[in-house]
Amino acid sequence: VSAMASAAAGPLATYGSMQLADERACLNWAMWTARTGPAELASPWGAGEDVLSAIYDDRSIDARLVDKVAKAGLTGFIDGGYTDVNGIGQAVAAGATEVVSFLDGLEDNQLVRQFAINSTDPDTRDTIVLFQSPSAAELNFTLRNSFQQILPQPGARFLTSISFGTVSCVTADNPWFGIEAGRKVQLHVINVNTKDIWIGATRDYYDYGTLVQEIAMAMNSEENAQLVECMINNLFLGQPCAPSL
Repeated sequence: VSAMASAAAGPLATYGSMQLADERACLNWAMWTARTGPAELASPWGAGEDVLSAIYDDRSIDARLVDKVAKAGLTGFIDGGYTDVNGIGQAVAAGATEVVSFLDGLEDNQLVRQFAINSTDPDTRDTIVLFQSPSAAELNFTLRNSFQQILPQPGARFLTSISFGTVSCVTADNPWFGIEAGRKVQLHVINVNTKDIWIGATRDYYDYGTLVQEIAMAMNSEENAQLVECMINNLFLGQPCAPSL
C-alpha cells in the first residue's frame, strides 16, 4: 500500500540520532496495519504493532508465526514518492477505468513521466510508465495549452491558476503494477498551480493557510462560477464541457 505523501526533510532532522533511536526502539520508519476482527473500536495500527511485537519477541520463526502473520494480513504503508506519487498507478492496477487526480502544479513532472516517450513503442523497462497513449509530449502540451483555467483573485500571493481537463489514455504493459497494455482509462486532472511556495522545509506554515484561502476565493468567485460548474460537471458527474485529449 502506497501512502501519497512527502517525507520532506524529516530524515535530515533525525539523521544524527537514527542509530540510537533504532537501538531503543523508539522510532519506527514504517507504518503497519493488520486485520482487527469484529470490534468496532479496534485500531488496525495497534493490531499491526501487536503482530510486529510477536515477530520481534519470538526467538525463532516457525510455521505457527508465519501462519499468524499471514492470517493477520500485515500490511506496510510506504511513501509513494518514487513509485506512484499521485496514486494513479494504484488506482489503475485495482481496475479503475476512470480516475480523478489532484496535482500540485505543472512544474511537477511526475504525471508526464507516467506516459511513454514513444507511444508506438513504449519502453516497458521503465517501471514508472503506466500509459502508452498519449505520449508524454502530447500530454505535456495538453496540460499547458488546452486545459480550462480558473484564475485567482487579484492580489493573490501564491495561487496562479487551477487548471482542469480530461485525458483519454491507453495503458502500457507494466508488470511492476500488474497493469496490462491496451486498457482505456479516462484521466481527469485538477492541477493547482502556484508560485513562491513549496512542500515544507523553511516555509512559514501560515503561508499554506493563505494559499488555501486563495483557492477557496477563486472557486467561490462570481466570475469563475461557470468554470467551476464546468469542472464539477465534467470531472465528477460525467457531463462533458472541458477540453479533452
